[in-house]
Amino acid sequence: MNKLITMNKRTKIIVATIFAIILIAIGGFLFWNKNNNKLIQGKASDYRIADGKVSNSKAGFSYNIPQGWSAETIDYAEGSVILYASGTKIEKNDIGAPKLPLENGCLIEVAAAYQYESLDKIKDDAKFYRGLTGAIVNNFETTTINGFSALKHTFEYKDEGKATAFYLFKKHKTYSFAVYPPNNEEESSKCLEDFGNFLETVSIK
Repeated sequence: MNKLITMNKRTKIIVATIFAIILIAIGGFLFWNKNNNKLIQGKASDYRIADGKVSNSKAGFSYNIPQGWSAETIDYAEGSVILYASGTKIEKNDIGAPKLPLENGCLIEVAAAYQYESLDKIKDDAKFYRGLTGAIVNNFETTTINGFSALKHTFEYKDEGKATAFYLFKKHKTYSFAVYPPNNEEESSKCLEDFGNFLETVSIK
């Protein structure tokens, strides 16, 4: 009987010790993860719009506002900036994002994110998201922008129209540049031309 009681005590001590070791290991991992993988969050206030230029010192990039265009910050996700040609009619949804497709003009959206580690990962997530939300066209190709390797993403929705986005990656930062042309073919062609000229002004440190 005494042996049985002694064994039960030993078993309880062993189980308690193992449990304590597991808790310490988990706690140590969480502490390490918190201090070595700090999640950086962007926000709309990171962007500065002045003197015909948009800059973001946290993300380390800047670009020119096309002549005669307007620019404003959008405060959703990690913040972004929309640029739109004069005369472009912009309507926004409940979270402040522009409603698509455009009736006229041209719209460019620029954003920075900090959670990616490669263009392949960006491609996988973009492909999944657009497919999940019903894109009828969802194509990718590799290219370069101002000497940087980039991913070109063309996608189209039945109701929201066409769009083209470019993703660049540098030092754990992802930069996205998307253009949303109107359905009008003539204005769409001009919009894409303006977008190409705009990309030439992008500077990434």
